[in-house]
Amino acid sequence: MGSIRLVPGRSITGDANETHPKGDILNVKAFYEQDSHIIPDELKEVHVSITEGIDNVWWEYAPADLREDEQPPLIISFHGGGQNGYGQCYATGWVLLADKYRFVTVFPSASVKRAWTRDPEGPDFKLVDEIIRQMKERYHIDEGRIYIQGMSSGNMMTTALSKNKPELFAGAGMSAGPDSVEAAADPDIDLSGKTAIPVFQSRGERDRLAPKLADSKGRINNRYDLNKYDRRYWLKVNGCREFPAVIKIEGRNNYFVYRGEKADLYYRDVKYRGHGQTVDDAEKMWRYYFSGTRRNPDGSLTFTEPLEKLTGDHAFILADGCRSFFLDGVKKDLTAACYEVTDVMVVPERLQAVIPDEKITYGPFMYVPLNFFEQAFGFSCEPTYEGHGAVLRSADGSCVIEVSEGNVGCVINDVLYNMERQAEYKDGQLFVPVRDFAERFGYTVIAQDGVVYITDHAGEMTSDFAGFLKEYLSE
Repeated sequence: MGSIRLVPGRSITGDANETHPKGDILNVKAFYEQDSHIIPDELKEVHVSITEGIDNVWWEYAPADLREDEQPPLIISFHGGGQNGYGQCYATGWVLLADKYRFVTVFPSASVKRAWTRDPEGPDFKLVDEIIRQMKERYHIDEGRIYIQGMSSGNMMTTALSKNKPELFAGAGMSAGPDSVEAAADPDIDLSGKTAIPVFQSRGERDRLAPKLADSKGRINNRYDLNKYDRRYWLKVNGCREFPAVIKIEGRNNYFVYRGEKADLYYRDVKYRGHGQTVDDAEKMWRYYFSGTRRNPDGSLTFTEPLEKLTGDHAFILADGCRSFFLDGVKKDLTAACYEVTDVMVVPERLQAVIPDEKITYGPFMYVPLNFFEQAFGFSCEPTYEGHGAVLRSADGSCVIEVSEGNVGCVINDVLYNMERQAEYKDGQLFVPVRDFAERFGYTVIAQDGVVYITDHAGEMTSDFAGFLKEYLSE
């Protein structure tokens, strides 16, 4: 296996539009959020004439030391609208990985006006066919290991190829989508005849390029819904279960992995990212999934272990208003719904000269009923004061906790500790804020939009990821 080369070059910074000498858009604040890296000198520019009146071009890169008997995989990566193949090579990481993982990479330009047509009979589909033909002839590529990936308009091209010619590809990577709402899976449409394809979708939390789109029935859908509907399409085509088998937060990367009878769906949501692709989208797609997929001559798929297996977190997941929680992906029932509280202190006018804020906000604080400790940590719960207080004991007796309504303090092994907020008695049950206890037990608490994710490592949750988790808990 080769290695990755990083050579220095010009940085892309600032709010202004940035373009590369080749003319492609590289960075536009609030539109494309692109990473920058330097393209190797060995990148080859190829011009062909496939459709009359159109000069097609692509850029290709192959390891210089490919052997005659070597059959490398092929990656075809599609640029976003307003860009070209050179810009896509600049913004994604495939060319950086080609020597390491021994594959050929091709970055075509759209045939017309720097945007992909997605017509199965049109010039762009013909361009893809020609790329595959030439790569087979020039590099003896492995026909069972051809992969496609695209960003924005390229995401739509990847989706169109995946729906119309899935038998050609062993995997499809979709960055900075989703597709239009018309591509979403209508519950009434039978998709059983569609050919499955391994799909890895990568989205950005702050991608708001197309915040509202209307479908043919006049329904307006926001970005959250479009991502959900687009994902649902591939869940149905690939025969996936609706609930993810893997839930993971890895730094700013939030993952769901859905296991399917025909193929899996990997879904990645990236904290703080806008409309673009991370330079490591390629690495994630290859290491976690596509390195273990193959399309057989009869159209079937073969799966082996990828280079790195993406495993789920050991995590407790709670959501405001939900009467259950997830423990390592398994739903557990609670005796009452969790609830979130935010305190607001209004600063008296006479104090605003020294305290400039009119309001000071504290929280939010996630409250859980006491049987959460029974379900999550195996504690027994002994009510006191007719249920207005309680003593919790660990199974081995090494930890004894006492809590009581209206007390901001709790007693743990006869030592007084301050909680983030008082215990509360509601509807005949005692509730306590969960963060202090989770952290005292050695866990990290990740909170976002009414969802609390308690796990053994730090990370950040995206707003969409929190919304999806809350939907699952509400079902």
